[in-house]
Amino acid sequence: MNDLKMLTVEEVIDILNTSKNTLTMLRETGALKAIKTGKSYMYSQEAVKRFQATFEGYSMDNLVNINASIEDVKSKQLGA
Repeated sequence: MNDLKMLTVEEVIDILNTSKNTLTMLRETGALKAIKTGKSYMYSQEAVKRFQATFEGYSMDNLVNINASIEDVKSKQLGA
């Protein structure tokens, strides 16, 4: 059951060593899926693991890089 534990925004920020603004950009672009619970968002451990595996080696530090990384991953998936 431990793999069903949801992570808070603060926990994901700590795990990814990023800022709240960057995490918001990742969520809004769809790079990292979240579940809205009331006024806040929660992240599954699986979603965080999938994000880390999918975007390993990519620069995800600003909106331009995030969008470029998403497009690159999509094009590689289509070409596979």
